[in-house]
Amino acid sequence: MEYKTVTEAKDLPGLRLALTVGGPAPWSQAAKSIFAVKKIPYIPVAQYGGQANEELVAWTGHRNAPVAMYDQEPARTGWYEILLLAERLAPTPPLLPRQVEDRALVIGLSNELCGEEGFTWQARHLMFDSLLKTQGEAFKQNPMFQSYGYSTQNVATAPAKMRPILETLSARLHKQQEVGSRYFVGGQLTALDLYWANMSQIITLYPPEKNPRPSFSASSGRRSASPSSRRLIRRSLFTGRLFLRSISCHAATGFPTEEFRMKDIGAAWIEDLQQVLSNDPVMVSEVRIGVFYTAVRLSSDQVGVAFTPRDLSDTVCCPRSAAAAPPAGRMAGEEAWLLAAYAFSPTPLRRAVGVATLNALSTLALTRCELLQGRSLPRMDALSAAAIQPEDRVAMVGAFIPFIKRLKGKVAALWVVDKHPQSLKAEDLPLWRSPEQATEVLAQASVVIISGSALIEGGLDALLLAAQPARQVVLAGPTASPWPPTFWARGVSILGGIRVVDGEKLLQVVSEGGSGYFFEECAEKVCLVRDSGSTENSVD
Repeated sequence: MEYKTVTEAKDLPGLRLALTVGGPAPWSQAAKSIFAVKKIPYIPVAQYGGQANEELVAWTGHRNAPVAMYDQEPARTGWYEILLLAERLAPTPPLLPRQVEDRALVIGLSNELCGEEGFTWQARHLMFDSLLKTQGEAFKQNPMFQSYGYSTQNVATAPAKMRPILETLSARLHKQQEVGSRYFVGGQLTALDLYWANMSQIITLYPPEKNPRPSFSASSGRRSASPSSRRLIRRSLFTGRLFLRSISCHAATGFPTEEFRMKDIGAAWIEDLQQVLSNDPVMVSEVRIGVFYTAVRLSSDQVGVAFTPRDLSDTVCCPRSAAAAPPAGRMAGEEAWLLAAYAFSPTPLRRAVGVATLNALSTLALTRCELLQGRSLPRMDALSAAAIQPEDRVAMVGAFIPFIKRLKGKVAALWVVDKHPQSLKAEDLPLWRSPEQATEVLAQASVVIISGSALIEGGLDALLLAAQPARQVVLAGPTASPWPPTFWARGVSILGGIRVVDGEKLLQVVSEGGSGYFFEECAEKVCLVRDSGSTENSVD
């Protein structure tokens, strides 16, 4: 992009847009996206972040960016007035819905993102606090330091102000996903989607190979930047979805507590995979939803599986349940990262597809990266790897019948937390505990074994918190085949999952209603053990 100087641009006709050069300034990027989607030509004018911009002030009356100057009309600097200008200059495609209720929703939520005291305003307080700590007193000379109300009090209150905005947006995405829409409002792109795509970048930037950007330190007024594409917009929306679930995963934002971080294990799993795989545009080639398991195959041929939830309350064949279900006939050929977002869906079957996709991506990551801080134990099951001792008190979440047989009478205590007591034999019923007792039971255990199905049924974060006193925390079953570092960092010491050796056969088994007992011909057990684990002197 060739930026004009103020002197070159101020007497030119048409639309001139002052933009922050050299850095991912969210308000400038949002204005560019608005005009790009509407295909409105403009002349970019250089504005320099954190500088006096005296010529720009003399022309427009404003030091900051973006500033939209159209012919001889007054300067426009606010997100809403720039949007209205774009709507006037190019009514189609409309970025404000014609229906009043939808339009009010788009404008209101956009203001929560872009307006004064909104999400990005608060994020900027946190960013300034980080800059002040790294640059010291020198940063106080930056004009932005005083212009935007920095104070230690604003920094302290920013996370609490951001969180309800994110929760509201998250609820919108879930509601839209239930009716089969990718967008925040309605069934097509609106300004709100573009604002979130850009404002989310203040937290998580795309890597340069995906979204090249010029060096912020360059002094020249001429910069090159890649235009936004529809794929980039969709990927930005996806990053936004993850951030809704993971606002504490970025140290720069200052979200503090370990408890809050634990609640975002799914989002951290995806973010870690994106870093390892460089957010590569991997496609999904096949999806199979069987009675017992769901399987997803990637275009790179890796296959992941996940438990299929069976006690569904929304399986009646009606338009409402059909809209909430996975979009049958449209998943193969989609980007894997988009299906991975189903892991956060309120619909159980969608979550199964999302987790199976994440397991496939995890397998791909393990082919590309050396496993650090742990080791792989092929053809070993989770119970053998756990090295359980006679004095151990073992709590299971999920009735692992083979494990119960091997442990009963050989350990100091054994409890089985399961919502289905009928899954136990009559003689084993004294071991049963209800899910409501899980926290109490896990707090007493020295070894905790959790079914990987918790990734689908929910509650894994709370279970891991309750299991912190245990010396071994095991996530077991075919679903427990994720990218290990994410789970090791949150207290899991052993991942007892599977390694698929014949993807085509596994897809057939899943499609034909096979349970895990039928995986022997197409997958092998494997344990991924954190370095602190031990496999010696087991009671097994």
